[in-house]
Amino acid sequence: MKLCLQRNWILKEYSFDQYARMIMILSQHFLSERILVSLLELRSTDCLNTLSYYFTIENSQIINNSDLKLTSTSIESWIESREGNEKVELLLSTISGFLKKALKDEVEERLSLFLSSIIIYKTVRFTQEKYYNILMTLIGNFSLCEELNYGLEDKMLSEYLETFRSYSKEDIVEILSARYINKILTLVYYQYPQYIQSKLYNLYEASRQYNLTDLQAEISFLQGNFSNCI
Repeated sequence: MKLCLQRNWILKEYSFDQYARMIMILSQHFLSERILVSLLELRSTDCLNTLSYYFTIENSQIINNSDLKLTSTSIESWIESREGNEKVELLLSTISGFLKKALKDEVEERLSLFLSSIIIYKTVRFTQEKYYNILMTLIGNFSLCEELNYGLEDKMLSEYLETFRSYSKEDIVEILSARYINKILTLVYYQYPQYIQSKLYNLYEASRQYNLTDLQAEISFLQGNFSNCI
């Protein structure tokens, strides 16, 4: 399913309509409650990583134009609903509901990690409070960012790991996690500058607690404390 959603090179020969039809046929089974809840219980990381590709610009267009039947009939309150985007928003609400059933004790952490991975596509928007919650949850559980390869392609990740080969595993995780959260912070900041500006102190204190020095430097820059960025 992941290879299909990524439109693997073999599928490049398919027309957009053919590709969309294939995705819809597979999704009717893959997105069923029985299958997804089971996959989330057994292999949550791989499952959520696959689900994130539904929210690319191309795949979101396919979902919104489809007659896909989804479990959720209402959109989560933390999603900023937009006209014409209801199907994708219902899909995200469905995934959130399945997560609550499958991962009762880790819902907040896993959901925040998942949402951070789709923020870059900008196909679903959240409330400003939800973005802040995502950032704080990522900081408090920064080691989970490794499961997303820190948002890096395999080649780039390998290059980073080679650069940091003399560092301890803990230091590498801290550095790359901080850089990943930096990216999310930057995207969120430019969407809600005034609100996030008012929360920078809290974000800075949280990053200082977990020794995420790269993130502290980015927050200091946004605060205008350039001397702390060195």
